Amino acid sequence: MAERFKYSDVWKRFYQLATDRVGGDPEGTLWQEVYEIQTTLTEIELSNLGVNCETPIDKIPFINKIQNPGPIDPEKELGIVEIVGMPGAGKDTMINIFREHNFPNVECAPEEGYWWDKQIAPFVELRKRNLRAYAGTDMEIDEILDRFKDRDKNVGVGILNRSIQDNFLAFGYSFFLSGYISLGDLLLSQKFFHFYQHVPRDVGDGKTMSLDDLTVATVVCMIDPETTLNRISATRQGRILNKDFLSLLYSQYLRMIARLTEMQWKNLVVLDMRGTKKQNEILFESVMHEIIKLKK
Repeated sequence: MAERFKYSDVWKRFYQLATDRVGGDPEGTLWQEVYEIQTTLTEIELSNLGVNCETPIDKIPFINKIQNPGPIDPEKELGIVEIVGMPGAGKDTMINIFREHNFPNVECAPEEGYWWDKQIAPFVELRKRNLRAYAGTDMEIDEILDRFKDRDKNVGVGILNRSIQDNFLAFGYSFFLSGYISLGDLLLSQKFFHFYQHVPRDVGDGKTMSLDDLTVATVVCMIDPETTLNRISATRQGRILNKDFLSLLYSQYLRMIARLTEMQWKNLVVLDMRGTKKQNEILFESVMHEIIKLKK
């Protein structure tokens, strides 16, 4: 390992795992330079949030509390609420339970979604999974917006399972820092992120909005790597869903939270989802009622 790579033992372990996957220590290469830049930025951004890579969930600032709150009225406004977070944190379960309430002017992403990788991904290389995920999320967004355009008043709030930001800021960086995708694929992922995040979207009545403008809240469902491994089936564990990768992914979710905090992101909330299903359901619905003006 390069002598000038001087970070914590956690990052040294990640670096060693990544270099093993890319075929040895790429001393003095652009890959190494970018790797060190990203690890440095991660540590700086986490420090700004007052955390590090291994900070327990209950020590994350403002856990379970909405930052920059501002309730959204689905009868007067159009917006997207992003539900993102660690694998096994209960995102699908919470959205499905929330869907059953049938709140007026609130639409959830398709129950099965366009997450082609649920069945296809195990048979394709990881780089394609990372890049195709953008298209899957993009289709879910368009599906939600189309439902609102079919109504008399083009207003409503859509609940999105994962997000474009999630694809890049959490998974994209984690795939690169773990050595699973190349530097070229990281840069391509970054291009996809900027395109899908900022492209004008048809919202009806001759108007367009970017995802930056449409997103009215981001709910980050957090559990630690150990809880993820305890919750997911043994058949899902392996090349990606292992403790090392999940530990790195956890650090990048903290980094994403730090970035959104710095941007003063509206209705940002980090939920501790380590409880029972019922406890998580109560917590999730309580927060959603604070974010959205819901009516039976």
